[in-house]
Amino acid sequence: MWLQLNRFFLMVKSAAESPGGLENPQGFFEAVKQASHLFTGVSDATMGQGEAWHFARLGRMLERADKTSRILDVKYFLLLRSTDDVGTPFDGLQWAAVLRSASAFEMYRKRHGRISPKGVVDFLMLDREFPRAIQFCLRAARDSLHAISGTPLGFTLVEGGDLTVRDRRVWLKTLEGLRPVDVILRLVADAFCDPLALRGDSLLGVPGLVEATRAGRLSVANALGSGLEESPAFLPFLPALATHLLGEELRLCSSGSGWPPNPQALPPNAMPCRPTCSCFSSLGGVSDLLTHVYFSQVLPRVS
Repeated sequence: MWLQLNRFFLMVKSAAESPGGLENPQGFFEAVKQASHLFTGVSDATMGQGEAWHFARLGRMLERADKTSRILDVKYFLLLRSTDDVGTPFDGLQWAAVLRSASAFEMYRKRHGRISPKGVVDFLMLDREFPRAIQFCLRAARDSLHAISGTPLGFTLVEGGDLTVRDRRVWLKTLEGLRPVDVILRLVADAFCDPLALRGDSLLGVPGLVEATRAGRLSVANALGSGLEESPAFLPFLPALATHLLGEELRLCSSGSGWPPNPQALPPNAMPCRPTCSCFSSLGGVSDLLTHVYFSQVLPRVS
């Protein structure tokens, strides 16, 4: 391992000191890549996988995830000459170059075949098996971090692919077989939790999760739909809601809002209080839908 590291160092030093050391940059960077791969392989094959090895892997995984994200940034903000190039053969050639930069071209083609922007981004960010995908790197870094500290997580960290629903019950996939799951602490956005009942294009959720929750066979902390309380539509109503539901005033003022567009249409006892701070927020094209929901369902209950 140390012999390979010393060879790597001498090669880079020689190129830096030589006047024509970078006359062939492609050959130099190819040699750097091969030396890096060789060092990683020798380390994994000959080094005891104790604390020192986990420290090395932790740093390598974090740096690798960072570099993969930077490669994607370069594609969007530096290589893309114009939005008119999106979807053109030139754009496809650049995405292929991005895959090659991450040593991912061959694996991507085996997995997905045709190159597409969405496919490349999903592969480099969310793939759980490719060693240079961001998700793979972060999972490996997490494992090394807990191996170094010697402390268990206390609960099982899972993703959508680790769970399955059978007979309206959620199960965890393990090497020993399926284990029942009774409680889930949800960290995924509502819309992505179940590709069957919610967003069909979600790669993060568990098919059938909503049905299992409705059947009462699963408890979800941070329940589905709880993100509604963060909607900007609630901002002008927070002072009145706090007084009505809690019997006390807000300790911090509620920011102002450009919604609803016609506050005179509200009942007098449901009018939002005038904010004392100068914050301003606005709500986009869903204001009409939220107005209908408020007037037909929410406001009659509150007032």
